[in-house]
This record gives sequence, C-alpha cells and structure tokens, in this order.
Amino acid sequence: MTDSLRVVIADDDDAFRDDFAQLLAMQEGFEVVAVVENGAEAISACSQGHIDMVLLDVDMPVLDGIAAASTIKKMSPQVTIVMLTAFAHEDSLDEALAAGVRAFLTKDIEVRHLATLLREAHEGKMIMGNRPTELLTEQYLEKRLKQQEYEDFRQDVAELPERLLPVFHLVIQAKPNKVIAEELFLSESSVRTYVSQILELTNCATRGELTLRALRSGIAD
Repeated sequence: MTDSLRVVIADDDDAFRDDFAQLLAMQEGFEVVAVVENGAEAISACSQGHIDMVLLDVDMPVLDGIAAASTIKKMSPQVTIVMLTAFAHEDSLDEALAAGVRAFLTKDIEVRHLATLLREAHEGKMIMGNRPTELLTEQYLEKRLKQQEYEDFRQDVAELPERLLPVFHLVIQAKPNKVIAEELFLSESSVRTYVSQILELTNCATRGELTLRALRSGIAD
C-alpha cells in the first residue's frame, strides 16, 4: 500500500474549507495535515514538515493563493499545487500558470471525481476544471484571431503600390502631412490622397489605428 498524500488546504471560506477537508479525509490515500485560512498560513504549514499537495483558493486575505503558490514552489518544488477556485478571470489563470500551478479545479467539482483528479495532478498531469478550460480556449482563440489579423495586415502592406510605401513608412512614424510632403517632394494634397488610399487598402479607419497595427504586427520599430 502506498503512503497517503499529505495535504494542506487553504481557503478563507470557513464552511467550504471544513467541509472540503472532511470530504478529502474520507478519500483513501489522502491525509489532511493542515486546514488554514490564508496563503501565509499555507506557507507556514508547508515549512513544518513533508507536504505532498497544497489546495489553494485564489482570493484570500493576508496573502492570496497565487502569491502563496509562487512561494511554496520556490520553497518546495516537489509540492503539487492545486488551485481550487471559481476562476472567473483569465488574469488569475495566467498568473497561476506563471507561478508553477498545473492543476486547476473549480469548487463545484463532483465528489466522485475528486480523488482521481488529485492523484493525477500529483503524478504530473495537467488538470483543468471546466471554467479554466474555457478560459484557456478563449485565450487561444483570441490569440489566433489576433495573429490572423496581424498576418492579414502584413499582407495588405506587402501589396501596397510602390508609390504608397514611402508615405506609409512616414505615416507610421507619426509624421504630419507637411513633413511627409517635404521629405518626399510631394504636395500636401498628394500626401492626403496617398494616406487615404493607404488607410483604405489596409482596412484602417485612422492614422492612429494604422500605426498601432503596424507596431503590433512587427512592421514598425
């Protein structure tokens, strides 16, 4: 028989914390060694002896779960950190990933799945509850849409008529029409016409949008 996993639970919700601790203690292969109400107490509990796993809520007083996770991973890299939360915001998920967390469960997890998921997390498997998975999917799709937008913009710029390119590069340097006209030996009227054509061909509404998209697409320095 393998040794039980020694677990610390940290959550500032008294009722949830106590109920969850009792529930986990009933699962074979788990030993709840400390039940605390904030991240600072979780760190202290981990320093008292061998701990295999820490279950942390994100929003806690004194020290939040993400800050606690970062400290615990630095102090004891072998400890499995499980974020047990609602995860309403993608920023929290990003910060938790950066802190070394690789298991994310929501508080509405079904009891029958709990022990299995925690064991898998301890074995190194990335565990995602429904909401964290949704957030990661949304982030991925948004990133792909942005990448496609930038690729389309770069293609639009590559297809600009040669006469417009010098004007384009000066516009994204935020130079006014008068300066562009002087540098390229054009009339201001011609510059205005060229700028309008550039905006139309790159699907930009304003010079500011053109400049911003050029920066984000890696065209402008």
